[in-house]
Amino acid sequence: MEEEDFVIKDIDQKDRFDKDKFTGEDITLEAYDRISVDDFGTMALKKMGWREDKGIGKRKHVQDLILPKLRGHRQGLGADPIPQIKDKKQINKEKREQQQDITGQNKRQQDEAAAQNKFGIKNRMEVFIVSGEHEGLKGIVTSVNNDRNECNVELKNGVTLRISLYDVQDVEKRNQQIKELEQMKNKDKKSKKDKKKKKRSKSSDSDNSDNQGNNNNSRSRSRSGSNKKKEAKTRNPSSSPENKKSKKKKEKKPKKEKKEKKLKWVLPKIRVKIISKELENLYNTKAVIQDVLSEKQFQIISEKGDILDDLKEKDIQTVLPSVENTVLIVGGEFRGKKAILKSRDKKQNTVIIMLTEPPFDLLQCTQDDVCEYVNQ
Repeated sequence: MEEEDFVIKDIDQKDRFDKDKFTGEDITLEAYDRISVDDFGTMALKKMGWREDKGIGKRKHVQDLILPKLRGHRQGLGADPIPQIKDKKQINKEKREQQQDITGQNKRQQDEAAAQNKFGIKNRMEVFIVSGEHEGLKGIVTSVNNDRNECNVELKNGVTLRISLYDVQDVEKRNQQIKELEQMKNKDKKSKKDKKKKKRSKSSDSDNSDNQGNNNNSRSRSRSGSNKKKEAKTRNPSSSPENKKSKKKKEKKPKKEKKEKKLKWVLPKIRVKIISKELENLYNTKAVIQDVLSEKQFQIISEKGDILDDLKEKDIQTVLPSVENTVLIVGGEFRGKKAILKSRDKKQNTVIIMLTEPPFDLLQCTQDDVCEYVNQ
């Protein structure tokens, strides 16, 4: 061969950066996706003629895998080896069986908890709040927590309350109990009336038997006495029982009307909560005091847009915002001034606020002395 075949020819500078002329095509991603990583080794063995059911070699004898018996860490010869390593299939089966056992136990526990629920409260049940802060209201149960003996009750206005199962009673059972009590009361009244009638009948029978011998002698006296009574009534008509009743009615004094109390803490532009149970549609909802009409009257606007001016201070409650929001002081020396809420302690019923006006002091007061300010 000539020497020119072994000489590397020079390449133009333009072609040096054209890699497609000197490199082959890269393998596409589709080729990688055809074979997964787990099956890569098995595919290589199958290409070389290996099959699961057939052996390798002339005799083609299927030989089971020989797994090493490992000893524990820092264990010498003669020590008890580690138990045989389990296959992944066996491990997965055991895990499934354990999960099934756990789920079965959980179902049993739930059934037992439901059986232990002596209150009989279930979801979508209409209940009556017997005691507590929200006593006298009705609602529907949305969820029950048997572990904490609590349930969530949705009122007619859509507000949900978390209430103890001890404070709730099924409406149907309550109505049945009320009927049974009324029946018992009616029976007691009837029995008392029957006893009184029997006593009266016995006393009248005894009086008749004693007075039978004296009737003849007393007739003349009774006639004369009755005539005298009639004459006395004609002379003094005021002594009659009818006139006495009329006098008692006239003598009754008229009831004094209750005076309305003056407002103590209500101020305009504060957010409050309605706690009057008479207003079922607005109970436990928030509203804003629009204006103070007089010393005894104020006007509020609810979240639904209802305007009310016939509420009293006992029908509403103060509301606190989150920290670093503005509040209005409604009680104490700085009543009517704005401040920023810095911290809140529910257990001690205290808050720390900072005035937004000079002297910008930090003050500590009760939660009732502060209310959320609404800048409209």
